[in-house]
Amino acid sequence: MPAMFRLGSKVVIAVTEEQFDREKRYQASMNMFRTMLKNGLITEEQYAIIDTKMLEKHRPLLGTLFSESTCYSGLSERCIVPERS
Repeated sequence: MPAMFRLGSKVVIAVTEEQFDREKRYQASMNMFRTMLKNGLITEEQYAIIDTKMLEKHRPLLGTLFSESTCYSGLSERCIVPERS
């Protein structure tokens, strides 16, 4: 049976158990890394790299909407692009 996400007040999206599990794993992982960032254990650049890797690993359905390192046009102040060596 698909799980449901309620977005806003009227839209409901049905997701499979696999999609829901991927979303839970991504959100749980990022919660831990947000705490590490808040406590100064990792930098914003490291957090952005971790977020990108977790998005690739878990492929969450809605996680990209909440990703803090995803770049949106017009919101460049939220965009952290790590330097590649």
